[in-house]
Amino acid sequence: MNIPNYMTVVDNKLIRGKAVVSPLRLYKMKRENITQIIDLRNSPTARQAIERFFCKILGIKYINCKYPHRLSTLPKHEFLEHINDLILKHKDKTYIHCQYGKRRTGIAVAFYEKLHTNKSKDDIFNNLMNLGFNDVFKVKVSKRLSRYKKILKEFCQTYLDN
Repeated sequence: MNIPNYMTVVDNKLIRGKAVVSPLRLYKMKRENITQIIDLRNSPTARQAIERFFCKILGIKYINCKYPHRLSTLPKHEFLEHINDLILKHKDKTYIHCQYGKRRTGIAVAFYEKLHTNKSKDDIFNNLMNLGFNDVFKVKVSKRLSRYKKILKEFCQTYLDN
């Protein structure tokens, strides 16, 4: 698969990235056997409606699993399990995203990697940081930074330290 720079292959079932509203990009995804999209965005937007519309036309299953918070705490374990069930039960490839494919997507993918890949805890953490959170740590002080540190710490204590 010739993967564009806004996408990252997790494994043979899952690809992660940012929201895709271009009909041409969605068509190319369909040709690469991506037949399910999981959208983690909370708020309905015009872009979300466009994505849903073109997915329907192209025969791509579109599922909006609203990430249950604004990145102030981890979602409940059941929410992350539900995302995994959607990925694992689907026979073809799944593309998962939030708006930018970083933080919400990163947490959901890290949980998937922990349970369903042979990646080490270090690799999972590095992917979580490099693909999702690294940019926020370039800022010295912000309210967002302290929230993100809290979420990362909670994720690591809950899922990677045991």
